[in-house]
Amino acid sequence: MNQFLSLLATLVIGIVLGAILSRVKTESPPPATNWTCSMHPQIRQPKSGKCPICAMDLIPVASSRFSHIADVSGYSMTPGAATRARIATSTITRGNPEVSVQLFGKIAYDETRTRTVAARFPARIERLFVDYTGIRVKEGDHLAALYSPELLAAQSELLSAREAERPDRAEIAREKLRRWGLTTADIEGIEASGTPSEEFVIHSPAGGIVIHLGTEEGRYVQTGTPLFRVGSTEVLWVLLDAYESDLAWLRYGQEITFKAEALPGRTFSARISFLSPELNPATQTVPVRISIENPDGLLRPGMFVRAEVRARAAEGGLVHDPNLSGKWISPMHPEIVRDGPGQCDVCGMDLVPAESLGYQHASMDAQAPLLLPATAVLHTGKRSVVYLAEPDSSGKEVRYSGREVELGPRAGAFYLLVSGLVEGDEVVTEGAFKIDSALQILARPSMMNPPAETKIQVQSQERESEPEPSSGPETVLENRFRLALEPFLQSYFVVQEGLASDALGPAQEAASPLIHVLHQIPGTDGPAEWLTTGNLIVDAAQEILSATDLPSARIGFEELSLAFLQLAKAHQLAPSEGAQLVLCPMAFADRGARWLQRPGPVNNPYHGAKMLRCGEVEDTLAPRESESAVPPAVHPNVH
Repeated sequence: MNQFLSLLATLVIGIVLGAILSRVKTESPPPATNWTCSMHPQIRQPKSGKCPICAMDLIPVASSRFSHIADVSGYSMTPGAATRARIATSTITRGNPEVSVQLFGKIAYDETRTRTVAARFPARIERLFVDYTGIRVKEGDHLAALYSPELLAAQSELLSAREAERPDRAEIAREKLRRWGLTTADIEGIEASGTPSEEFVIHSPAGGIVIHLGTEEGRYVQTGTPLFRVGSTEVLWVLLDAYESDLAWLRYGQEITFKAEALPGRTFSARISFLSPELNPATQTVPVRISIENPDGLLRPGMFVRAEVRARAAEGGLVHDPNLSGKWISPMHPEIVRDGPGQCDVCGMDLVPAESLGYQHASMDAQAPLLLPATAVLHTGKRSVVYLAEPDSSGKEVRYSGREVELGPRAGAFYLLVSGLVEGDEVVTEGAFKIDSALQILARPSMMNPPAETKIQVQSQERESEPEPSSGPETVLENRFRLALEPFLQSYFVVQEGLASDALGPAQEAASPLIHVLHQIPGTDGPAEWLTTGNLIVDAAQEILSATDLPSARIGFEELSLAFLQLAKAHQLAPSEGAQLVLCPMAFADRGARWLQRPGPVNNPYHGAKMLRCGEVEDTLAPRESESAVPPAVHPNVH
């Protein structure tokens, strides 16, 4: 019996082992369709082989621990690496942000309340009671005395008609005098005296300030000659200028507050009464006007004012104003607001609904727009790009991928998002330039290289023959640009050598000239993307200068290296003695980092003396040939 059981157990074990071996044989991993290098993830080959850069064995993308890095559509980092690189993110939400629009201008006379006193008949100025501008007058005050032969003749006609008892002719004479500006009292006085008056006194038609004097004593004037202009100060205009970018948040009838430099502590409030339909070509601004009552006379024409409009952004670029929601407003007098249709109390025009003037009718919570932080957007001129942060399922890494977005108007610290993202998406708000620079170094889609235009080229051991360099104007400008960057590249090398020697002071001293790079590089000779890269150099140099220890300085140095690597890749930038591109795969907790250095032994700026020779030379930048024939830059200013 025991022998039978032993044979049975042997048979069962044999069957199980056979099944396992058969399964192992039949379920071998499928051949990889894409191979990459663990040290150079930009290498992509359809079959196994050697890396054309470092000669290491290629590995299948599916089995590579660097497979996430080899994904050309984005860039991945661990949360710790993102923290060290100072990458910050924010979530896309909906809301109605408040926009503050600052306006500047001056107080002026209300043109609709300005009165001109003109000569109604030929006359000589006998006497000026108001003989200089700036005098305040009241309605009915005498301004000047005139002598006119025509006026004497008209008075004589009236008296002759009365003596002849011709009432029809007398009424015609009275009407003629009235049209010449004589009052009923003046005419009755002439009839009562029975003698024509040789002088005629002109009275002010309104109260205010005499702002123009068009004559002097003894001068003969003709019919229509302007003699005086009187401006009212009871109601004044405030003339402001608005930039084009602010027009999205300005509306007729909107409440506006302003302060005058001459009246500290006083705040005045009114409503916008006019938005010019034209742009001022001299200032590239749009005139804005408000009308303000001035019963106490504190405001004076010519005063400088600072005004502010606070608007609530709504969906579709509309403005939400709870005081005008569902209201009707006068198109000529914005202070006239009613709950329903009707006519303006001042001008009699039909009221119009506030929604027709660009206001939102619904409540603030309805149709709130998507808000994108302004710091998340990278502008290229034609495109606007943001980097989307997407943690993987394990939570160990975050993948950053670029998204092109369509933007609405800017509302303070946000853009109103039209398309490209949805509510809840997480975008990079700090450090987007670092991610974009890293992608450009790896020849992946980035801000300057959209996916449709990016071509990832597989490097081969056999180099194709390079075309002869051009000697046209573009090449001359490119050579000037490289020559101008030479001293800054030398400063970069000194920073690298200082960090490799664990010397923070010398590294910071060498970084100091880099913060002036934007002001010393000829802007007209630089490439189109120079301003972006130059800003990245300045930010990195400032980060090194503000560092209090070596680890902080090394984080800034990585940003500096990304910028110079980007320039070296795009413009064949190299010093006269050449340079080496080195990678340390163990820098920043095995995330890896690159740098440029002078030819020679590896000097690791990320580890210093602890791992001074840790790193692999990825590429060599040939020494720059003599360019003495290149003419100097003509325009030293940065534009």
